[in-house]
Amino acid sequence: MPNFDKHKNFHANKTEPHILCDMHTHSENSHDSACPISDMAEAQIKKGTAVFAVTDHYDGCYFDSRDIFSDIKNSVKDIDRNIKKFDGQIEILKGIELGEPAWSPEDAAKALELADFDVVIGSVHAVRYKDIKKPYSMIDFSDFDEGFIYDYADVYFDEMTEMAETADFDILAHLTCPFRYINGKCGKNADIMQFEDKIRSILSVIIERKIALEVNTSGLYLKNPIIMPDEKVLDIYRDMGGRLITIGSDAHAAENAASGIHYAEELLKKAGFSSVCIYRKRIPVLISLN
Repeated sequence: MPNFDKHKNFHANKTEPHILCDMHTHSENSHDSACPISDMAEAQIKKGTAVFAVTDHYDGCYFDSRDIFSDIKNSVKDIDRNIKKFDGQIEILKGIELGEPAWSPEDAAKALELADFDVVIGSVHAVRYKDIKKPYSMIDFSDFDEGFIYDYADVYFDEMTEMAETADFDILAHLTCPFRYINGKCGKNADIMQFEDKIRSILSVIIERKIALEVNTSGLYLKNPIIMPDEKVLDIYRDMGGRLITIGSDAHAAENAASGIHYAEELLKKAGFSSVCIYRKRIPVLISLN
């Protein structure tokens, strides 16, 4: 396993007072958003957010069809401008979301060299399953039977494992995200816990590597609401000794800024967690939930 400890040498012996934090948002520099950072900042301020991260997409599945490096360069410039614009009103963190970094590790490494990022999110939005490589958000799972769905999810968790073991990132995003579309959008009733062994393996790796687990709230406004991961997975993470947790709305539009953050905080307190964390210069800072 690669050694990325240069970003993980910390001793979290201090917890700062509670503030509202949103560690996962997107701007018009992501392929699936049209939101200026300034609009997101103003919306976050109205919600009472003290800190939010702009984590625009670097998705390996789009590498052949989109100039992802230019997107990230533009994102960094926009973040810097808005850090100055909103100085004293809200703290804006400079982030990036590495999607499918294991598909091309060299290119993912180059992306991290584009800026001095505060936080790097690792995620899997697409799976190399048979002849399907498009993002699972674009798959209509209502057209497929249970066998396909479980086979696809099985490969998804394998790709998550590969990323967790090999990529350089700080936060594991939306661990059970395909089920947002399988169950939340398409109304299936697939059992996430069929993959408990693989989920435990992934959690073990990120605990060892001191990578945070994200609670992603973007599925809470679906017809069939879903939080990623759910309470069962959070209980497993806690029982395994996991303590680093972040909360992200994954907002791609200003109206979704900080959506579900309060709900996630209450869920985490109920599950026995006393803090979440934010990242500055890729170092976690614990924030009290009380």
